[in-house]
Amino acid sequence: MQFTKIIVQDDLNAYKVFETLNARGVQLSTPDLLKNYIFSIISNENDISDDDLTKLDEQWSEIIEKLGEGNFTDFIRYHYNTKWKMVTKNELFLALRNVIGGRTEANDYLKSLFKYSSIYVSLINPEDSWWNDQGKEYIEAKPSINGIRLFNIKQPLTILLAAFDKFSPNEFVTISSYMYILSIRYNVICHLSPSEQESAYNVIATKISNGEFTRASHIKNSAEFRRLYPDDNMFKDAFEFHKMPSKQTAKKIRFILAEIENHNGGSCDYTKTTLEHICPYNPEQGWDEAFGDGINDIKDRLGNMVLISKDNLGRASFKEKKDEYAKSGFFLAKQVSSYHVWNLEKVNEHQRWMAEEAAKVWRVDFN
Repeated sequence: MQFTKIIVQDDLNAYKVFETLNARGVQLSTPDLLKNYIFSIISNENDISDDDLTKLDEQWSEIIEKLGEGNFTDFIRYHYNTKWKMVTKNELFLALRNVIGGRTEANDYLKSLFKYSSIYVSLINPEDSWWNDQGKEYIEAKPSINGIRLFNIKQPLTILLAAFDKFSPNEFVTISSYMYILSIRYNVICHLSPSEQESAYNVIATKISNGEFTRASHIKNSAEFRRLYPDDNMFKDAFEFHKMPSKQTAKKIRFILAEIENHNGGSCDYTKTTLEHICPYNPEQGWDEAFGDGINDIKDRLGNMVLISKDNLGRASFKEKKDEYAKSGFFLAKQVSSYHVWNLEKVNEHQRWMAEEAAKVWRVDFN
């Protein structure tokens, strides 16, 4: 076995070497790099016992086991951004070096990582067993967190991490709902800038951590939140012609449609439904006559999709489909059954109506 020894002037240069080697295919471990830095500070004066050092090492191993190395760098960045001015991954090690200058800071940082790691894992996996150990009040946050995670939206993690630590259970549930609603409006439908969003969330998270914001209402009424929140006109305009590629995102589409169903009195589990294209994804000639050259443009329109129990309609005509929709227990399908024909004009009309409903489903009322 051969080893290569690289001598550098300081920890920051060591990190730059580490990044360069990783970029060239020599896979080194971010957890190990940070661990070595923290432990070198803790043991710098050689007055820590072997037993205490072993306990710290076991604690570190438990953090890594919870997170997995693949989630570690994201976790320490989101954890950092809950407390201090936002940094990117490339800036992270230098930023940590600036806030962990001595043994006390290193010990406090390690304790904080240990505490927050369980919270982080539960936020990226709403089915994590950690939730079972929390008070029943927290369980009400799971649907909102599940909605955020389904769309793989990570920006809210800084706020949710800080809020879980500082807020009461009821306030945490409320802010989870606000973050979910804003995620649907801002990220899923309007496709607005995630970098601007992340910067604003960092400001909010630090205000939670330092005690300036103590309630969910403080966040929703903040300038940062309100600046990000797409108003009803913007949201409805974006929703009215919104497309989602159903072959890649069927689960997400079912979720959106189920939320509209449930807002209108339904009890719909999106995981137990089938996504139905009203005009089939691969239509036959009869449908071409109704849509003409625009038939390919409506395949992935939200207004051309409904939920049904079973996929047994295939390429049936609209008349055959609407009869089945009318008998179904689904609100949106029954709404479509009220149309006499199904063409581009009706898709536009229906999706315009859906946009109005969506603005009611995903809505934050401001004081």
